[in-house]
Amino acid sequence: MPIYNGREFVARALRSVLDQDYKNFELLVIDDGSTDDSVNTIIDTLAASPRPGSVSARLIQHSENLGYGAATNTGLREARGDWIPFVEGL
Repeated sequence: MPIYNGREFVARALRSVLDQDYKNFELLVIDDGSTDDSVNTIIDTLAASPRPGSVSARLIQHSENLGYGAATNTGLREARGDWIPFVEGL
């Protein structure tokens, strides 16, 4: 899930993914150099969300905004699963 300055939307988007019935997945959240409070919102939401089963979540941060394509490519490089669905954070 690439994120850039999505403070208003990111908590709801994360909860939507984490609340799915299927729990055997890893959620990668790539912050693409946000300049708002998105990272703190992501951290707070992930910390407050129970993740029973096999759900894991990782926050990966770019030090600067590299664009949607670069954020998506970072997620592809870091992904460990056999299937890679893309989820929009906004």
